[in-house]
Amino acid sequence: MSFSIGFLNVEDLDDLDELARPHRKTLGFLTLETFKEYIVSNRVLGAKTNSGKLVGYLLFADYPDRIRLSQLCVSPDYRGRQVARMLVERLKELATTQFVIKLRCRRDFPAYSMWPRLGFVPIDEKVGRSADGHLLTLWSLTLRSDDHLGLWRAQTTEEEVDVAIDAQIFFDFEEPDSPKAIASKALQADFLAASLNLWITDELFSEIDRNGDPEIRTKARTRAHGMRRVFHDSTLFDKIVLRLREFLPYDRESSRSDIHHLAMTAASDIQIFATRDQRLLDSRLKIHEATNVEVIHPVELISKFHEVAEKGNYSPERVAGMHLRWQRIRPEDLSHVSYRDFQLANESKAKLKEKLIGWIAEPTKYQVQILWESTSTVSAVRVIATSDEQSEDVVLVRVSKKADLELVGRYIIADSLCRAVKSQKTSVKFRKKGVGDFFQTLLQKMGFLEGERAFTRFVFSGRFSRDEVFERIGRSDPKLLKHFESVSPVDLERNCSPLILDDGVPCFTVPIIPTFARGLIDQELSADDLFGGDPTVLLRWENVYYRKPSHHKMLQSPARILWYVSREVKEFVAVSHLDEVVIGKPKELFKRFRKFGILEWADVFSISEEEIENDIMALKFSHTFPLQRRISLEEYRKILEKNDVPVVLQSPFRVPNATWQELADFAFPNSNDQRS
Repeated sequence: MSFSIGFLNVEDLDDLDELARPHRKTLGFLTLETFKEYIVSNRVLGAKTNSGKLVGYLLFADYPDRIRLSQLCVSPDYRGRQVARMLVERLKELATTQFVIKLRCRRDFPAYSMWPRLGFVPIDEKVGRSADGHLLTLWSLTLRSDDHLGLWRAQTTEEEVDVAIDAQIFFDFEEPDSPKAIASKALQADFLAASLNLWITDELFSEIDRNGDPEIRTKARTRAHGMRRVFHDSTLFDKIVLRLREFLPYDRESSRSDIHHLAMTAASDIQIFATRDQRLLDSRLKIHEATNVEVIHPVELISKFHEVAEKGNYSPERVAGMHLRWQRIRPEDLSHVSYRDFQLANESKAKLKEKLIGWIAEPTKYQVQILWESTSTVSAVRVIATSDEQSEDVVLVRVSKKADLELVGRYIIADSLCRAVKSQKTSVKFRKKGVGDFFQTLLQKMGFLEGERAFTRFVFSGRFSRDEVFERIGRSDPKLLKHFESVSPVDLERNCSPLILDDGVPCFTVPIIPTFARGLIDQELSADDLFGGDPTVLLRWENVYYRKPSHHKMLQSPARILWYVSREVKEFVAVSHLDEVVIGKPKELFKRFRKFGILEWADVFSISEEEIENDIMALKFSHTFPLQRRISLEEYRKILEKNDVPVVLQSPFRVPNATWQELADFAFPNSNDQRS
């Protein structure tokens, strides 16, 4: 079989993510947005079969003198067919001024034995900063060696930052896990191994010597001698101590040690000093003015590195124009979190802040997000564990006491469900310890089942048989299976939405203009619009859409709505459950459903052609999920014409069951892979 090698484009994004997903433990985690940035900058090579199937990719970064190979992945079904070699050979052809291609790989990874076969030479190794201390080998492939000095520089140059640490961080490395210690321990993470060099000062040995336990002193000295040690100018050190004493205390042993650590750092070539000491952090501006050393908390340092590595993962995710947006938190954003508004009963401000900092310190394990309302108000905080590939694992949720707790709470739950659908996960879990009593009540109202440690709801994206659903639930959590075995197909679809059963409820297409879609069902439209939809409507789990009562005898609940956004959009974008169809006078319906929907009285009155006695129709719906793949009008026509079904777009239309199943398979393509 032959393969074509070339740059990937944005249309390959989903295939790229799907190929990488099973190998995250060895490749590392990159978001779709990060993959997209690499693709747009022409830094992803792909290998495709004659039929266009992506079977391998190589992700790289280029510098004037070197190329860094970041990820190389080949589908297990196509290994042993020289795909990796072809990708590396194509990368070599791209080199212009570069001398070498470099990469780091753990010795215990399966790919380790592949690199020498591709011409790479192991020129160095260092201990990774994981708890297990895995060795990372630096592999180098020489591209040209006519300039030996240039080659040596290219081989040895690293994108590294030198940071001196204080004694507190050093001792944290051996402490049991706690939010405070984790903030320091995270500096040893493997993802920082090639970028961050940690240094100690001679003052550390003085602090070790003050411990009264000889066994602890011996152990600490042994560890210290294994670290890089700062060599400083003693004359300059004395001068800097005097400068620092002008505004920092020097009356106690611990205070004197703080100043000595700082002064030794400033009297060396190192310009960054990491500490958890709040007094030093509060004086960082004065310290920088006096010494030119940047004082930084370890969590700030980790976040800066992670943001550079995954820039797209920190971009704001709009919900409703400029009104609402999710954003991955940075340490500096913590100043906008009013802890008093987010505390649970018997939870102190200090404890909540400590927990958040601990999670921020481990960005490869947790995403700490805040929901911004306007430019400076934080309405909610959400922490998600990223290690579970099958479940959206929500560790903590807090909603500000100043916000509408039920509205925002329901939105966060629905948004977590939509995230699971988007990332092809089959369930969402909210850990009991991370949510309050009121939020637990909301979870149960929205179909979550209480387990020993978490509330769980399944989200099966696409079409499955009843037996397939039970088999997957049993595999995930056998204790919860009993709850589903006796429920009706209608309730099974609702409780596991956007599940589509082969023998489930009927489906109707319903047209909606973009203005109404922006406010009711389409967050993508709302996010792209500067002003967005009304957040108080868009955040609801249940809503109402008004229409003239055409085809009202055909429209019956329970059913499903496949939403068609008309005019300039011309796409089917989302699916909902139709809960109720009500025909009535405009005043009667407006009064009954006033808290739902986006229309004011004038809009509702207009639908009745400004005749108060004319009937109008209200469609009450819930469980709205965006389609994994939107259906264009052209694709919709093809599917319907193939099934000899007329195309009706101006009014509600019942889609024959077989056609609806084909549309569902198109809209949720990943369910096809899960079924096979």
